[in-house]
Amino acid sequence: MSTERIPCERAAEMLRNLKRTARLPPFDSEGMNDVVNEINALHQHVIDTINDTTNEERKRPEISANILVHHSCMHRNKRCMLVYLMYRFNKIKELRWETGGSVLPPETRESLSALELECFQSYDHILAEYMASVDLDLTVDLLRPPKDLFIEVRVKKDHGEIVLESGQTVNLRAHTTHFLRRTDVETLIRQGILEHIV
Repeated sequence: MSTERIPCERAAEMLRNLKRTARLPPFDSEGMNDVVNEINALHQHVIDTINDTTNEERKRPEISANILVHHSCMHRNKRCMLVYLMYRFNKIKELRWETGGSVLPPETRESLSALELECFQSYDHILAEYMASVDLDLTVDLLRPPKDLFIEVRVKKDHGEIVLESGQTVNLRAHTTHFLRRTDVETLIRQGILEHIV
């Protein structure tokens, strides 16, 4: 029995793996290489078939179907890889908006490839530059007005001393609570450093 994969199966498997978890799974570089190698093999098969047959032979249904199926598989693999990369890119952009800054949680950072980390940093830089140019923090929830100007927050993990926009200095030690301006701490809440006590 042959252990050869069904064409396009590896690419489809990579897409299924993306949907299995809510978190972004680690970048599948081995899978990406497998699919690229399969695309190259499919392309080579199409070229060889065209070179090894005459125009008259290519009119036969089995030859033309062979070329068409291999060509279609090659394009399906390309589309699957583009979907895989675009899904990950969109998740990377969402991470920037969710965290409200350039700090990624360690488990998420480990899931990204070196190029994806570079993409995240570039996106963060572009967004930060734009927000500075219009003097507006877009990561603050502007659609819903806050119910309270000040909120009570609990520090989930040590973060050290920070200076707030108001100029106030606060030492964020694990398990301490503080009563601070909502706008000063929204980013830290999204980053998982603080939690809002309701």
